[in-house]
Amino acid sequence: MKKPRLLLLYCSDKFDSYAVDWFDAFNEADYLDCVSYDLYDLSNSLPAVKRNIKEVDFIVALHSTNTNPSNIRTLMAYVPALKKRKVPFISFIGNEYNIPFNGCRLSEKIDLFKVLKAEVICTQLKLESAQLLYKELKDTKIVEYPHALNEKVFIAMKKPEERKLDLGIKTTRYGSYLGDNERNAILDFFKDNSEKYGLTASIENNDNSKVGRQGWVDFLNDCKGTIGNESGTNYTEADDHTVIEIMQYAAKKLHLKKQPWWFSKFEDMLYHYKPYVNYNALLKLYHVFNTKLYLIRLSQFNIYAPIASYNPDEIFDVFFRKYKNPISTRCISSRHFDAIGTKTCQILFNGDYNYILKPDQHYLMLNKDFSNINEVVQKFRDDSFRNNLTENAHSFVLQNHTYKARIKDFYDNVILPRYKLN
Repeated sequence: MKKPRLLLLYCSDKFDSYAVDWFDAFNEADYLDCVSYDLYDLSNSLPAVKRNIKEVDFIVALHSTNTNPSNIRTLMAYVPALKKRKVPFISFIGNEYNIPFNGCRLSEKIDLFKVLKAEVICTQLKLESAQLLYKELKDTKIVEYPHALNEKVFIAMKKPEERKLDLGIKTTRYGSYLGDNERNAILDFFKDNSEKYGLTASIENNDNSKVGRQGWVDFLNDCKGTIGNESGTNYTEADDHTVIEIMQYAAKKLHLKKQPWWFSKFEDMLYHYKPYVNYNALLKLYHVFNTKLYLIRLSQFNIYAPIASYNPDEIFDVFFRKYKNPISTRCISSRHFDAIGTKTCQILFNGDYNYILKPDQHYLMLNKDFSNINEVVQKFRDDSFRNNLTENAHSFVLQNHTYKARIKDFYDNVILPRYKLN
């Protein structure tokens, strides 16, 4: 049988290691014929996409095409060409939670998938959660594809006794607008108490903590263990209405200036697809005035940064304490697999982890009220127990949860059934 030909779309991003991992896994699959285009290279990629769209069997957009405002507004320029396709459009989704920034909101992504009439959406979330969240996409098949291990990159280069840190992590804090403080709670606890429990730790939780894929590998190889929780939040909405209300509430409380009406209209046009707009020309115009626009936003009208750190207890009381029928988007993260690949023991808050990881088999489970912290530290400091746990987790994931395995499953269950129909 002839190899299915995939038009693989991505946006180059040197910091998001999982984006590179997915890209590499697709291109390394010898049963797929992938032709790849970086959407950021607009002048070369847009004409190439228009040419190749008639010669492929599937169009696959990776997570990096929809994770941030720059990705979204760039993808908009390709929509007219993609709408003319005669083959299935499949998209992986990144950042499946509510974010206050225009260009990152779930509602904008859902609207875009409606415009594109996406045949398949690949979610990181548990399937039951994703089906609730994306129920508006009535003609779209929702399939679950959580992150996995890149066993070629995330490897153990140092033995446990050669690692200088007991615990280490590099991450960013969750904003109060998520209504979820678990990540911040576990970071703060170990930052404040590691020395008390005799643990050497490096807990970095700020916007400057990103180190790139190889830097992250090297850092994990300096740590006997790391800490964390499930990615995502307990409160997620398809229309983003609560996070928008929080943004307005915090802006009023902080006496911040409002964005002018024309700026809001301009951003709405950038991130909510309008069929009458030439996004190719708009994108070029945006880049010309990009610096000026962002200086305006940052100096006068930026309300995003302040609300991220606005009193989380107040935000929770006002917006989330009596929240009815929440949709949880808690899920396993690429970081969990990265640690397993480097044989770095994980101390994690209890959770489902997409029903993949099991406590005391693949990680040390810490109660969210820290009531079992003494027991967890005791197990962690037991070299034999900790090493057996990390080896068990590594063996389990190598057999079942590599990116190579994910792409093969994607081929068998998403590509082949539709390929036979074409």
